[in-house]
Amino acid sequence: MEPYDLHAPGRSGRDVAIPDLLGSRAVGSLWLSLALACLLVPAWVASGAVFNPDIHVALASPWMPAALALLLSVRAGGLNLGVWGMAALGAVAAWWAISTGLTVPTAVLIALAVGAAAGAVQAALTTALDLLLARRLRPAASGWAACVIASSLISVAALAVARSIAAAAALKRLRLEMIAGYNDPHGLVLLSAMFLATTLALLFMIDRRIYRDSHHVWAPSRRVALAAASVGGGMLAAISGVILLLSRSEFRASPLVVGDLRIVAAVLLAGAWVWRGRGSALLAAAILPLGMLVTTIWREIVLLPASVPAMPPLLPLIVLVAGLQAVLTGHRFRRLRMAAGLACGAGILTVAVSSFWILGGPHCRLVLGGLALWLLGMSLGFYRWLCRRAPLSPPVSAPPP
Repeated sequence: MEPYDLHAPGRSGRDVAIPDLLGSRAVGSLWLSLALACLLVPAWVASGAVFNPDIHVALASPWMPAALALLLSVRAGGLNLGVWGMAALGAVAAWWAISTGLTVPTAVLIALAVGAAAGAVQAALTTALDLLLARRLRPAASGWAACVIASSLISVAALAVARSIAAAAALKRLRLEMIAGYNDPHGLVLLSAMFLATTLALLFMIDRRIYRDSHHVWAPSRRVALAAASVGGGMLAAISGVILLLSRSEFRASPLVVGDLRIVAAVLLAGAWVWRGRGSALLAAAILPLGMLVTTIWREIVLLPASVPAMPPLLPLIVLVAGLQAVLTGHRFRRLRMAAGLACGAGILTVAVSSFWILGGPHCRLVLGGLALWLLGMSLGFYRWLCRRAPLSPPVSAPPP
């Protein structure tokens, strides 16, 4: 079943039942993001972290353009795992340009060109793999698989090239006079805002492609949308790398293909995979800053029991939110869907409440209780999935008179 679409033919705001509206995956994700923000922000203030002088840097995350790049690919029908590698490549290109004596604006343009070139290579590879896989898979599945494979290969190559350039050029930490006037966090926020217009234009184009599925309007094809998302995503990821470089005076690339998980968690909380219909892409982009705020606070103050110290703090959030969105799929058995969604959502919020007692006794009990509630919701969702797969019994015909 398709996710909730208010603009689908034959469906209007009047004839949609309220339980269906509240139980859809998209609206459920929105309510979850708002509830998590209402719980985590007071806990963050109580912890004293909000008085950190660099708090505005954390709120205006340098990874926001890269998160928009991932959002672009998701809305186009793919999954761009190359944003971390392209960010490293753009940062190293700007680092080399500034070290050779070029100005920061020139370095930004070089990083943009490098990101666009990497995105173009990824777009060409994605299109070639899509044409190859289309013989065996459905169009949507072939495009998604081609984007994942191509972006993973590009990310590995970009990380290798970035490390090679940094080692060959012996890049050192930038001196303050090299980036004077550009290392101010407020200036970095403006640098990110410069590219919002391009991002919104790409989102509008991709949004029309999605809306075309049920309405006869002009829209680019799936492969054109994926290619545009790859090129635009490469530029946005490169900007994230430049912002990180300017804020830290150096850049250290992640040894893994997937780096900062705030990008994935924020895009998931924004509902990029579940919103459908006209204007949904722009709506997901508008919710993205809220998702980035929630994931930043979660990473800082929501702690798991000491039995899993090596687990990344955002991996549980990604699994919990993905589970909630999974149990809210479809429209049959609405009461079961509502019960499963409420149990999963209550479990996630209970884990978030534990942040008020980081070092206190209730912390572990709240975390374990929240996980138990979430598992209960997943069990109800699995039972509903089994019910949905069961064949419908034919109607009983009335006996002859």
